[in-house]
Amino acid sequence: MLYYSIALCVFVYSLYGISTEGNTLKKNKLLNYYLFYSFILLFIILGGLRWETGTDWFSYLNYFEKNSTWRQYNYGHFEVLFAFFNFVIKQFSSSYTCYLLIFAFITIYIKGNVIDKIALYPALSLFFYFCIFIGDIFATRQVFAISILMISINTIHNRRKIQFLVLVFIATLMHTSSIIWIFSYYIYHKKFSDKYIICIFLMALFVGVYGVMNVIRPLFSWMLLPFSSNAGISRALLYLDLVDPTFSPISMLMSIIKRLIIIPFFLLVRKKLNTTNEYMKGLLNFYLFGNLITLVFINGFAPIQRLASPFLYMEIFIIPALLKTVKNTYIKYLVLMLMVLYGLLKLYVLINGPYKDLYTPYYSVFDRVTREAYSHYK
Repeated sequence: MLYYSIALCVFVYSLYGISTEGNTLKKNKLLNYYLFYSFILLFIILGGLRWETGTDWFSYLNYFEKNSTWRQYNYGHFEVLFAFFNFVIKQFSSSYTCYLLIFAFITIYIKGNVIDKIALYPALSLFFYFCIFIGDIFATRQVFAISILMISINTIHNRRKIQFLVLVFIATLMHTSSIIWIFSYYIYHKKFSDKYIICIFLMALFVGVYGVMNVIRPLFSWMLLPFSSNAGISRALLYLDLVDPTFSPISMLMSIIKRLIIIPFFLLVRKKLNTTNEYMKGLLNFYLFGNLITLVFINGFAPIQRLASPFLYMEIFIIPALLKTVKNTYIKYLVLMLMVLYGLLKLYVLINGPYKDLYTPYYSVFDRVTREAYSHYK
């Protein structure tokens, strides 16, 4: 119930954010600001105080406790910046909770700040940020890297190529998959026709469904093998040989159906969406590209589908912008209700999916203390 309660509270706040759109009164702007960052603070606290909750919990905890030098990244199969980050925090505190609080603060605050700066409806985008990604309270190093990549959206928009490349380089040092963001500079500014997009997606669907990657995978492995000493490359090789335990033909079919609905829909409203926000054209290109990657690797390649993650984050900006394309007040309310249902459905699927035991119930560091005290008492 914790996650749903937070989601509904954020949605109620988003209604206030939408209702005060265009209001220049200082008190309303200040209230909006404080409410927005209060929820960001809540996400940070939940992310920092969690205990034995979230994916990769034990591997990250074990690495933090045993990492004695920033050069130990290869031994742990982690990237150099992640190793350095662990090492630096440990110089100040050996508390893993302290580490999580700093990790969550950087990861979540950056995304919150980007949402505040470029989202058409920041409050509603915050709602989707929580529903689709649980507000990153279970942050991993890829999620951290995506925060760095999201900073680069402004550098892409303003064509500051050097700053963009620096940010991609830093993010790649945190998680190797970030290197795919290098294409974002081209994708953001490119004008794609509807026919071109449809043709590309049909080709991606063919490749994904018929498992052409089963033929290409040995070639990828052969090409990457000489670089296997690199932590990121060795992990990529592991992903190439990994069988996704959550894969099923039904899940693949549902994923395909979803994209057969949303992609044509976004193409239909693309012209209107592009007029809602100066960033929207590029963000929509990102989102379509992310779905393209997902389709190519849809046949049981879930670990490699993570390459699409930075691009799929754009959904939190795009969906709220649909409100701006609706003029009729009653239809706008209907669209808003459909949005909240979609957000809650995404949240339900996420926390009740294959990793349900890792998300529910939410345990905090205080629960750990209580359990340890109870165990000692017995």
